[in-house]
Amino acid sequence: MAGCKCKFRVLAEEGKCVIAENVVKAFYEGKMLKLVNILNEVVTIENAMISEVDLNRGELRILKNQVLGEFLEFLRTYTYCLNKSIYDSSVEELWNRVKSLGELMIRELWVRSRGVRR
Repeated sequence: MAGCKCKFRVLAEEGKCVIAENVVKAFYEGKMLKLVNILNEVVTIENAMISEVDLNRGELRILKNQVLGEFLEFLRTYTYCLNKSIYDSSVEELWNRVKSLGELMIRELWVRSRGVRR
């Protein structure tokens, strides 16, 4: 598909609001998802990931949550250390942040459901 000029409308997964139009490039920088449109304008979204790519509809769906940004930071640091065959204690600190956020999310879900467990 060399030369394919696909443009995407970017939607939030929850609420389905439009975040950006005519997006031709998406990439990550740290915790930031960067979307570039045909005019080379950049939309930056923190703590987000692409959850769906639909070429037929020309849509990207974005899932946004703080734990995603923390996980991306952990994964980048882990991969860097792995590739360099080094150990850095920041990897453990980053992983503990991911776990803490996950535990907090579960507690909040439990409280919102008024303690009803399934």
